Parts: sequence; structure tokens; C-alpha cells
Amino acid sequence: MTPRTRKLVVPVLATGALVLASTAYGVTKYRNIPGPVTGSYAQGIKGTFRVQIDPAGIPSTPSGGACIITRAKDLGYSKMEKIHCASDAQCTSSENPNGYCELPTHKCWAKPVGSDMKLCKKYPGTVPIGTTAIPVSHASLTALNISPHAKVRVLTCLNGLPNGGCGGAPGAAPPRHEWGTPKQL
Repeated sequence: MTPRTRKLVVPVLATGALVLASTAYGVTKYRNIPGPVTGSYAQGIKGTFRVQIDPAGIPSTPSGGACIITRAKDLGYSKMEKIHCASDAQCTSSENPNGYCELPTHKCWAKPVGSDMKLCKKYPGTVPIGTTAIPVSHASLTALNISPHAKVRVLTCLNGLPNGGCGGAPGAAPPRHEWGTPKQL
């Protein structure tokens, strides 16, 4: 084996050993990766997310899911829109208790109250490995009072072990959220 070959083989073997070691001890790490939102307001939209084994992920069963969320201002949440947030808790208001803080911009995003059945796919058990779609019809967008010119995106959640939960239950391992790219409708 030449020094050049050794430089290429050793990192590959080390990565493989890490994956095998984590699986051998019953700890598999996953990521829940948000995909794009496609479609239009008039025709309906579809968001996607993909769960995959990833050494850079977190230990999970995997359980969790994803929702399509909207900028607070595009839902008419004027109080929430004005908040310069540093945590999800700061995006909770009398307008909507389900806010999310996007840290790079310190802006609140949300989903309409009672919209989980139309805007989310949640798996308290095991999330299917691979890509999952969240289709939302034009009728649902209208019924939820989502602006025709709103910015929307996919927000994923992956529950951590042990006993993790996307709701952040006391004593549970923290979940991992990942933010998709915003799309202007």
C-alpha cells in the first residue's frame, strides 16, 4: 500500500467503523432533512422531508415528523410579527401558541391554530425512512387563511433518545429541528 492509497483508505475505514460501532451498540443516528415546498397557491403546494441514517445526526428511533410553516406576518399575527426572538418560547403569543423562532433572522414563523391535520405529518412511532410528502390543497390554504403571497417552508423535527419529543417534554432528550428553504407563494 502506497502512502497515497493509505491516506484514502484510512478515512473510509474510520467512517465505516464509526457507523458499525454505533449500530452495534444499538445507537443509530438519523437526520430529518426538510425538502423544498413546490407548487402554487392556486394549484396547491407540497412540502417534503426525508429521514435517513447519518453519522452527523442524533440517536433516535426515528420518530418525529414535519410541518409546513408560514411567516407570522403572512398569517396576520401582528404581535408575533414584531417579536425579535431568540427562542421558540418568545414566539408564543395570544394570537397563536405554536410559534417557531428562526434564529438567523430572529423572526417568528407559525402554523395556524388547529392546522396540524392539514399542514403536518407526525409520527409518534417510527418515521418511514425515505421521502414523505405533505400535500396541501388550494382549498386548505384558503380555509387556513394563509395569504396568497405568503412565505412558507418545511420545518422538521426528529425526537432524540431517550424519551425525546418534539414538544420538548421535561427530562427528555432534546429534539433536532431543521429548517427548509422559504418559498414565496
